[in-house]
Amino acid sequence: MKKILFFHLFLLSFISCSKDEFLFIRELSSDEQIRVSEFERNYINHLIINSKSKSDSKDEIFLIGYKTISYHGTDSIFVNVLWETFKKEIEAQGSFLTLDGRARIYFPMSDAIVKCNGTKYIADSNGVISCPNSNLDDVTVVGREKTEKSIFTKFRHPYSPNNFFKQEKVLVFDLGSRPVCGSMSAHHENHSSSGRGVRGVPCIENHQPYSNCTVAYMIAQPRCTTSYDRCMDYNGFGTDCSGDGYFLGSDCSIAMA
Repeated sequence: MKKILFFHLFLLSFISCSKDEFLFIRELSSDEQIRVSEFERNYINHLIINSKSKSDSKDEIFLIGYKTISYHGTDSIFVNVLWETFKKEIEAQGSFLTLDGRARIYFPMSDAIVKCNGTKYIADSNGVISCPNSNLDDVTVVGREKTEKSIFTKFRHPYSPNNFFKQEKVLVFDLGSRPVCGSMSAHHENHSSSGRGVRGVPCIENHQPYSNCTVAYMIAQPRCTTSYDRCMDYNGFGTDCSGDGYFLGSDCSIAMA
């Protein structure tokens, strides 16, 4: 096992991420759709069980979002070696789902601005709202409320759920994509193949007055020296602290999840 790990790390020292930010996301295969359904149900069950706001109220609705981290072409070699090497660590995070050509990061939609039955609600820290007599098909998310650690974000357009768990009253939202290579310090407003994208606010602006998400959420993992003038989206599993492509397990990915 140690020999395999050393070989993978040796390969990574010769492979780097490209700077191509073109995003192409193919449709999921039937096997991948099954994996996604199983993952989402397990994630939802864990979230509901551990939710502090869990109650027997029939009015509660849980909102879950996911961001897709995509790659293609020459980046596939880099990412496949990286993710295979740190597969256990990535899966242990509980909110990362790796697929062929992409990964998804799932998270409760805390502080989401939600429209339900024509009324505006603000989701709590667990991504929960209480909307009486709700029609789940009509629930939309239009932005994120300003908090101490992030600025107000108005989405480019309302987001409708792309998956329902009606028995549990859980809605899942696709919140767009970002390339595996590239920094959240820069201005990104990348979109998935369906033209969906959420935000064009750089990390270092989104968390003012804090310098970045690392400081705002006090994460600061020991892999790399903390930078205060860019997003720590490169200190994930396997990082050499000098480049992009090490997003999963980074401070930024943990803050997102």
